[in-house]
Amino acid sequence: MPYTVTYDLIIPFLENMFIVSFLLCRIFEAVTYFIQNVSHRDAGSVTRSLSNTDEDNGHATTPWEAESFNRIKCSVTVRVFDMMSAVLKSEPYCLPDSLLNVQLWQRIVECVLHPDRLGFDMSATEVLDGLPKNLIELLGILQQKLPTKMAELNMELKISVSSSLTDVFRNIQDCLRNNSVTLEQKQLLQGLEILHRCQMLSQIVKV
Repeated sequence: MPYTVTYDLIIPFLENMFIVSFLLCRIFEAVTYFIQNVSHRDAGSVTRSLSNTDEDNGHATTPWEAESFNRIKCSVTVRVFDMMSAVLKSEPYCLPDSLLNVQLWQRIVECVLHPDRLGFDMSATEVLDGLPKNLIELLGILQQKLPTKMAELNMELKISVSSSLTDVFRNIQDCLRNNSVTLEQKQLLQGLEILHRCQMLSQIVKV
């Protein structure tokens, strides 16, 4: 019977949609927690925040553990940005407001201007080549799909760029005299290039 066939098809479809929606909610909760509580912290800090005993708090993080933690954390950060780009392309309003807040904008700003502060290995080729491409794609999609949120991101960028330009180039004469450029200066210039390629640099100056 047509009614029975339609009913038999609709019920599993609705059940699957409920499961998918539930899983997406849980994924976004995990991503939000990661951005707010893990992405900008080191291994020791995260361990202490998750520990239940004084014995755990006293555990010293080895250099190998710290390096492994940063590598995994930064890999997850990039995957989060990739996921956001994919979701924004198809369903931009699926991303919850709990994720689209100042903590996320600050992590994006740090990845653009000061990735080493988050633990990115700036000597790794995959970071030097892959991270800028990842950020350019994300920023471009954010401008297209969530233009109302860009004012918040631009404000965080303006604050960071202004502060960084003052701090990083305070001793520019010494750098020129010694023919040397610091890692922080290189990162800032690369970050400004990323913003320029996304056509955001002029917007930030005007904010």
